[in-house]
Amino acid sequence: MQYSKIALFIPIAGLLSFAAVADESSQGVDSQFYLAANVGYGTNLTDGLDDNKAVYGVTAGIPLNATWAVESDFHYWPSSNDGIDIDVYAIDVAMKASYPFTPTVQGFVKAGYSYLHAKVEVNYVGDGFSLSGSASDNEYKPVASIGLKADYGRYFTTLAYNHFFADDPYDISSVTIGFGYKF
Repeated sequence: MQYSKIALFIPIAGLLSFAAVADESSQGVDSQFYLAANVGYGTNLTDGLDDNKAVYGVTAGIPLNATWAVESDFHYWPSSNDGIDIDVYAIDVAMKASYPFTPTVQGFVKAGYSYLHAKVEVNYVGDGFSLSGSASDNEYKPVASIGLKADYGRYFTTLAYNHFFADDPYDISSVTIGFGYKF
């Protein structure tokens, strides 16, 4: 479990350092690093997650030039129902291509790879018996996103559809709204 997390963060660090070096030579990029907080609605959720469709997340990115950027996202789907807690999260690294529609509005497409993790905990007491236990599972699968971004100087907003190409129970999607800041 710990090794899989370390194995995921090594490529992220490598991509981000590559992006920082590539950005020094790029023209037309006014800031180097950005962060966004995301909130949204989960779609195509498995049983147990469908009672709470909220999705929370954070996006960090570095532009390589005016069109390309490297982004890393964290998505979190929490759920609790009748003594069963299900937590699913995804950490991904993706290349992002942007196309300007106007000076302040851009369309974008992202493609990358994601580490998906699910943990189920059961603590049920009732009807003359009790049940407790936990299980977890993880996978590495492709992820893709499409969306719009509106710039307001150093601030920006995003609207994105994210899909994780995985087998059940991870074949999930989300629609998110993000609010961010360029450093």
